[in-house]
Amino acid sequence: EHINFFTARMSEHSRVVNWVLIDNQHEYLFKIRRNLRGSESHVIVHLTDAYRYGLAEFYARPSDLRSGSYVVIGMPHADADPEVIEKAKEHQIGIGHIGKFMGALNYQNLWEYMTAEECRRNEEEQQRRASET
Repeated sequence: EHINFFTARMSEHSRVVNWVLIDNQHEYLFKIRRNLRGSESHVIVHLTDAYRYGLAEFYARPSDLRSGSYVVIGMPHADADPEVIEKAKEHQIGIGHIGKFMGALNYQNLWEYMTAEECRRNEEEQQRRASET
């Protein structure tokens, strides 16, 4: 069900030129071709059904996921460990639910994209740290 939802969203997204399912027996991998400000590029996406995406899942990720790739958390009740999101950024790989990925498709460095909620939490954390010093 989450695969059909994902592919329907990709077909509707204004930046997506096309998408193909990459042949892989064990994982759902997609190659998304996008047009960003007149320049085409592609993004390899791993649609995971992990309930909690953590460091173990990240280190065991498909070898196709390299710099510029994205891990989409496929189920709405699932989430990713904040530590793994930061570790993935070090590898220039983004992690998030489909809504976050939809927003990230509009950015060249999609692993840097943050939702409004993430920006708010980040700002609160910076303010908390500043008040401790």
